[in-house]
Amino acid sequence: MRTKSFELEETVPGIFLLQGWLGGVLAAFGYVVAFCLFERDLWLSDALMVTLYLSVLTGILGVMKSVIMWAPYRLTKFQPHAVPIDDLRETLLKAYREIE
Repeated sequence: MRTKSFELEETVPGIFLLQGWLGGVLAAFGYVVAFCLFERDLWLSDALMVTLYLSVLTGILGVMKSVIMWAPYRLTKFQPHAVPIDDLRETLLKAYREIE
């Protein structure tokens, strides 16, 4: 029995926006935690302000990224297939050799 190698998850419309926002917020939180570990004289109020600012910024960037990734699928219902790394490497190598 053959299984599909790549299949997009079924979601309700708009859930990808929430995924992008939360991914951005999680990235901001991870950045602030790493920054706090290396910066010893950081005040709590400063860390909270940076967390708030970065959460908004990276949340917006996450939404933009999720729209870029999900909008073509939502609009066309075309499901892309996975490309093996070897095929991609060979294609790039052939293109490079033709340019030379």
